[in-house]
Amino acid sequence: MKKQVFCAALTAVFFFTSGCALLPKEEELPAPPMVSTDTEQGYTMATVSYGDLEISKRVRASYRPTGSETIRFPLGGVAIDTLYVKKGDTVKAGDLLLSLEMGTLLSDIENANQDLRQAELNLQALEENYALDLKEIDLKIQAAEGESKQALESEKTVLTQNYQRQREIYENDQYIASLSLNELNAQRESRLVYAGIDGTVSTITALKEGDLTTKGDIFVILSDLSSSVFLVEGEDSVYFPVGTEVVLEAGSQEYAAVSMESDQDETAYLSLIDPALDLEEGDVGQVTVVFDSREHVLTVPSQAVRMAGDQPVVYQLDEEGIKYLTEIETGLDTGVLVEVVSGLEEGDEVIVE
Repeated sequence: MKKQVFCAALTAVFFFTSGCALLPKEEELPAPPMVSTDTEQGYTMATVSYGDLEISKRVRASYRPTGSETIRFPLGGVAIDTLYVKKGDTVKAGDLLLSLEMGTLLSDIENANQDLRQAELNLQALEENYALDLKEIDLKIQAAEGESKQALESEKTVLTQNYQRQREIYENDQYIASLSLNELNAQRESRLVYAGIDGTVSTITALKEGDLTTKGDIFVILSDLSSSVFLVEGEDSVYFPVGTEVVLEAGSQEYAAVSMESDQDETAYLSLIDPALDLEEGDVGQVTVVFDSREHVLTVPSQAVRMAGDQPVVYQLDEEGIKYLTEIETGLDTGVLVEVVSGLEEGDEVIVE
């Protein structure tokens, strides 16, 4: 009788192990653990729970105002007289942005103007007097005869020579006064700084009125924020067809943008919807590109899901600690978590490893 029981048991073991060999090759099931209430299984378990899933990629972009002007102090060691703009101001080309102290320039210009005007008046008076004197002597020549007429002709020659010499003097005075005035006006203009483009003051010196300048230091940067963009270059540019609305993260701020037509290969232009005064050329931003997502779905760790042929499965433990297989239907897989469409319920435990 004992021999029959032993044979029957041996036959059962044979069929059990043969049945394991029929499972798909993709997943070889381990031998069932021995049933023991005092044996630690050593499994890492995970609880099936609801969550949100997303497959996405972080794409790098660099900020670039499409038009900008950097204006530097034209002179050094000169005090700032008046600052006409501050950060954030919008200006037009030709607007006065800065004036430096003029010193005696304005009075020097006034004096030079007076010198020029006097030279012009002297020349004008000389012309008028010469015309009158010439007319008078011509009348005398017409009425004279003989030696008297010859004497008048000689007098006329001397008159003309004197006029020409004096004219040269006055013209030279006029030329010198004009040169001096032009030079003084140029010095005055060098102390006045104007905008060269339409734009917004994105950067401005920390110096205040009365401070001395350093030649070549940046005074202000004007940016044409009406067309400022973040550039995405390379293969990631394909994620942004024209018209795509995105949110860019740069520093701790977010900026709304829309993809616009690009004139460069493998380059996407993400044009800012609103001006960004806190950004500077070269600042780096990031865009999260979402390829797929699910909200409030059952999830398990991706590591817990195995394949038995084409069938996704998970392992669980029964009440006695015996490992068994459960077929499931999966959805989105992020590589970290997998959506469970059917086969499991919230709170179920599955073996991760």
